[in-house]
Amino acid sequence: MSAATKGQMLDGSGVQNLVGMSDAQLAKLKDVYLITTLQDLALLDKADVDSILGTNTDTFVMRRKLMMVAEFIRKGGSLTSETTIQTIMTWGGTGRNPTNSASGHEDIPKERTPGKYAVKDQSGRATTIHKEDKIPVRNFFLLKHIADDGDDKLNLVGTMVQNVFDTNKYLLDEDVCDEDDCPKAFHFDYRFNDLMADEGSGFVKTRRVEKNETSTRTTFQISAPLDVDVIFDVFPFKAVTATLVVELSTTAEDKKRLRPNLLIAQKDKRNNVSVQRPYWARSKNFFSQVLWEHFNLDDDEENNEKAQEDLGGNKETEPKDQRGNNEKAQEDQGGNNEKAQEDQGEIKGKEQEDKGEIKERGLVSEIEKIISDKKKIEALKDKMDRTKNYDFITPFPKVEYLYNTKKDYCPKCQLTFYLIENGDSKLVAILAPMLLISILNTLNVFNNEEGGIDNVDYIANSATFALTAVFILPNIFSKANRTDLLTTNTAYVFLIFVGLSLSSFPEELVGTRGYAIAGVALLWSSFFIPLFACASFYVFTKTIRTGEINDFINDKDFKQFNYEVDNYKDKFYSVGEIADKEGVNTLYKSKERDKITHVTYRTKKCNINSFFGKVYQWVTKKDK
Repeated sequence: MSAATKGQMLDGSGVQNLVGMSDAQLAKLKDVYLITTLQDLALLDKADVDSILGTNTDTFVMRRKLMMVAEFIRKGGSLTSETTIQTIMTWGGTGRNPTNSASGHEDIPKERTPGKYAVKDQSGRATTIHKEDKIPVRNFFLLKHIADDGDDKLNLVGTMVQNVFDTNKYLLDEDVCDEDDCPKAFHFDYRFNDLMADEGSGFVKTRRVEKNETSTRTTFQISAPLDVDVIFDVFPFKAVTATLVVELSTTAEDKKRLRPNLLIAQKDKRNNVSVQRPYWARSKNFFSQVLWEHFNLDDDEENNEKAQEDLGGNKETEPKDQRGNNEKAQEDQGGNNEKAQEDQGEIKGKEQEDKGEIKERGLVSEIEKIISDKKKIEALKDKMDRTKNYDFITPFPKVEYLYNTKKDYCPKCQLTFYLIENGDSKLVAILAPMLLISILNTLNVFNNEEGGIDNVDYIANSATFALTAVFILPNIFSKANRTDLLTTNTAYVFLIFVGLSLSSFPEELVGTRGYAIAGVALLWSSFFIPLFACASFYVFTKTIRTGEINDFINDKDFKQFNYEVDNYKDKFYSVGEIADKEGVNTLYKSKERDKITHVTYRTKKCNINSFFGKVYQWVTKKDK
């Protein structure tokens, strides 16, 4: 221990800035561990440092720095205002201050100057290592629902499971972590839509951490913010995308950089993203509706028993067989009533047990086979939708993996949901009043043909119609990041007000009824825009290709990947393999844009070259 360090107080020594500790962490160091002088720092071990700074990956660098400072002081080093982590790393424990008066650093040969990732080798000399490892990672999504938070923002609620493979090859290194804390240290951190997602942000909560000899499995509960963008806006329909970009962060430590390389399923795409199935077995109304449509049931006991027999298979013959067995048993035993009663009691108990099995398990287990895909999708929409202002076009997201072609790894996955904003309500709230205004305006114009209304009353009626339209039409427009002047929505409003304006000219003032008739024609022509929107929106929904129900629904046929039993190489590809083999695998397709290859699910093709397809392209191009 140097004389300069011995007895020097911790406050004012520069350790806090050198390590990057917060005031709370420094206070814990002094108050809990009674570290008040630099000499006391030499007593710290790794367990103390982990307790003070925490064991998550965000504090990894700070922990390394504090351990270096403690080791530096143990070997006799002294801290000054010019001491840096680089000078501590290059100091070999000679008992000298690692700075000189000229440059503030020990004379280091140029080739030994620490680089971005400088570490010490076994001799204590600084070494620069540029090694990178790509770690195979499977990131599984179980989607539960989308909810709004009251501020017009949407959040995706679900579960994520991160499997990190080959940890024995890449991660279980004593210089990186200890055996006990490796599962905590080695899951990759997340970013959601470029925002840090950790427990402090509230986006992610760790539920369970597991490991075996070659992999770790970390389960997270997520409430992830979605970016909402308008992609179709023609009155009365407005469609938006709600997007979540999940990025696994690269982890850098002294010796190497660890890049997460996402894997995707070879056969069952539900091992990538799965939607939690609805609880239709627990829904009495839905359950009764399906039974009614499938069996044409009444509420009487006879038909319900028939349904149970249909679902129970051969169990309908069991009571007859049992009665036959009872009679045979009585004959064989020569009227042994006691034995017969015993047998009958057993049979009755078995019969009740079988009926209970049919009722409690048979109907419920078979219900999924009865429900059509269309009903399943509607049930999934009801389950997924916890929003007040949106409805699902489809409950299944578009799944994209973003493969970095230049760096040859895939750290990102993008989920895109397609929603419609209050389309049906606008039909009633706006179109119905506008239809009434158009009818009354037409009567007002043509009722004045023989001077039945004086000019004052005529203009007053026109003003009433216009005032009503003023209060109704602003509901057409909604909030947007960027607005354009020339859109179909503004054209609709323009036609209405020009039509009402021309209709307000009385014949006595302008000498002709042509203006009023032209106004009526314009007002009625405005209804072509909503009709056009209906056709365009129909085509738009047909162009959305996210995947089929069997690609997502988490039903009883889905076999989840088991990291303890299954070999991940038999179940998953790397995204790079799919990107390099375009068209080979029928489950996925890839397309490169701006040095990023987008790997998506292969779905049924849409005839975009049709007439309505071209109309859709024109509309979306105009209103983007």
